[in-house]
Parts: sequence; structure tokens; C-alpha cells
Amino acid sequence: MVSRLAGHLRVPLFRTAYALILSNVLTSVLGLVYWLVGARLYSPDAVGINAALISTMTFLSGVSQLNLRSALNRFIPQAGSGVGKLISVAYAITIPVSVAVVLVFVLMVGFLAPDSPIAVLSKDYWLLGWFMVATASWGIFNMQDGVLTGLQRSLVIPLENLIFAVAKLILLVLLAGFASQFGIFTSWTVPQLIAVLLVTFWILRHAVPRAVADSRATMQQLAPRDILRLVATDYFAALLVLAYVALLPVLVISVVGAQTGAYFYIVWTIATSLNLVPLSLSISQTVESVAVGGDPLVQARAVLAHLVKVVGPVVVLVVIGAPLLLAVFGRGYAEAGTDLLRLMALGVVPYGVNVVYFGLARVRRQLRGVVLAQAFLAISTPAIALALLPRVGLTGVGIAWLASQGIVCGIVLATALRPAIVGTPQR
Repeated sequence: MVSRLAGHLRVPLFRTAYALILSNVLTSVLGLVYWLVGARLYSPDAVGINAALISTMTFLSGVSQLNLRSALNRFIPQAGSGVGKLISVAYAITIPVSVAVVLVFVLMVGFLAPDSPIAVLSKDYWLLGWFMVATASWGIFNMQDGVLTGLQRSLVIPLENLIFAVAKLILLVLLAGFASQFGIFTSWTVPQLIAVLLVTFWILRHAVPRAVADSRATMQQLAPRDILRLVATDYFAALLVLAYVALLPVLVISVVGAQTGAYFYIVWTIATSLNLVPLSLSISQTVESVAVGGDPLVQARAVLAHLVKVVGPVVVLVVIGAPLLLAVFGRGYAEAGTDLLRLMALGVVPYGVNVVYFGLARVRRQLRGVVLAQAFLAISTPAIALALLPRVGLTGVGIAWLASQGIVCGIVLATALRPAIVGTPQR
């Protein structure tokens, strides 16, 4: 038993995936504790406003990153001596783009939606300045996971994210007594900036030189035109993802208000944490497919099989225990969000299949299908959710998510992923 487990963990595909999953489990559990403490120490209105700020930061950061995290995942394994330059350029691009995107967004919000919770950014210049710094640092913080995975230093990721999660939880408690208005946002963003500075120093001074020394590849193997083509197409697909992952919470909170928005955001946090498990497997699939070479369907088939074993039991537990889980946050959270959480948990299954397909297409550099799938999800998920909100409340968001992901899942299983299911891919 022990020898089988050790052998299983020696497979790079699973070792990397488990490191990412461990990181996500630790941060998700501590994230739930974070929001539980926040719900107890701060008012629902404060939770709603700060959740809107954090959601907006996440959305704008996603826009500003230009989806370079995926590019780093894809190209670092073969960058060779050029890996340091590749990382530095990605970071250098993200910072000014983040500042510009935030300024444009705040001007639009102040003009188009002056009464929304996030309109406070256009009225408080100190908060706006810190929000710009936080958005830029959040972009780099997220890209670092891609950098560490591409450098095959994924075991550092759980440690980094664990320290970040604990630090923001401690700061959340310390700020509750005298910074009740924006204490949540501050407790989230200060530790992330510190983490970015420390981890970036370690990457450039230690991880990159080691990767260059170990690598047999050279920078000449990466054609700038190929990188730009993939990044441009993948970025467009990533913008579509932001519409139904990062922008959707902002839209929902703006429609339902701060208090109901707080109920929604807790459920959304739990559900998106579950989605990180198949996403971690997909990231490992991409990195190992590039590093190993051969038929990428081999890796896709292994990930699909493992997905059923890992995700299935978790989904069942969440569907059954949804009301008990949400009751920990408070009665209002359980009453408003139980059905939503159950639907979002069921949606993890088709979502997992879809991200496996996206990983396969990224390795093959065949992104047309990815763009079409993401375009459908970007249009259908918010449209159905906003149409159903007045009729069935927050449950409508869950219906929209499950239906949209399910349709795409059915299509990719019948087309691109069919060879990985019904036949044995050739090595």
C-alpha cells in the first residue's frame, strides 16, 4: 500500500497536481474560516461591500494579467536560459496595465453606477490608490503559481498560500475593532503584497538559476511569434472566463444589494474553491504534457479518470451537507444559499471535464474550440443568472452555472475528448 502510494506520487503529473490541490484545500478551508470570522466580526453590509471590492479586484486583475499565467505554465518548461527574462517581462507588463485598467474601470463606475457598492473607489482617493497597488500585486501573486508550477517547484505553492491565508486571517481579527469599514479588504491585500515581494525575490535569486542549470532547452526553441499568437488567443478566451467567474459576483451583488450579496459571496467562495481541484489537475496536465511530449491524450485520459475518483465523493458530501455547512456562517446564509450551493457543487463535474479539454487544446495550440466554448459560457451564464434572479433568487445563479457548464461538457465529451474515453490514446 505504502509502496503503491509512493510510486503514484513519483509520477510528475500527479505529484504536481496533488501539490496544487493541497494548496487549494489549505487555502479554501482557511478561506472559509476567514469568511466565517468575517461574518461574525463584521456586519453583513461591510461583508458585502468588501466582498464587492475583492471580487472587483479579482476581475480587474484577471483582465490586467493578459492571461500570462497560462502562457508561463505553457512555455516555462521549454524556456531554458530565457526563463528569467520570460518571467520578468510578464511581471513588468502586468503592473502598468493593472493601473490603467483600474483607472478606466473606476471612471466608468463613477459615471454609470454611482450608487453601487464599489462606487466608493471614485470617492476615496486613498482607497483608490491602495486598490491599484492591490490589483497589480494580486495579478503577480496569481502568476507566481504558474511560475512555480512551470519551474516544477509546485511544492512551494502550498507553503506560500498557507502563510498568506493564516496572515490575512490574523489581520482580519486585529482590524475588526477599529477598521470595520474596510478591514476585510485591508486584511486580504496587505499579506498578498508582502508575499509577492518575498516569493519574487526567491524565484529570481534561487529557483530560476536552478532551473537554467537543470534545463537542456534553449530560448531559441521559443519563437516570439508563437508565444504572442498563443497569448493573444488565450487572453481573449480568458476575458470570456472573467465574464462568468470574476464579473458575475460583481453583477449579482450589484443587483441584490450588500446583505444578500454577502450570502451569495460565501456560497460562491465555497463553490469556486471546489472548482480549484479539477483546475489543479488541468494545470498539471498542461505542464507535464509539454515537459514529457508525446500524445497529450494520454495525460488527458489519466486526468479524467482521476477526476472521477477525487471530485465525485466531495460533490456528494457538499450536496448532502450544504445546509449544515452554511449554517456555520449564520441562519441567513443557510436559508438563502443552500440550493445555490448544491447546484454549484453539481456543476463541478462538468466544469472539471471542460477544463481538461481546455488544457488539452492549450497543449495542442488549438484554441478555436476553447474560444467558442468560453464565449458560450460568458454569454449564457450571466444572462440566465440575471434573468432568473428576480424569479427564484440566488438559486437562479446555480441553475445558470450548472446548465451552461453541462451543455459545454456534453459537446466536448462527444467530440474532442471522445478518443480519450472510448479508446486508448497512442503513446
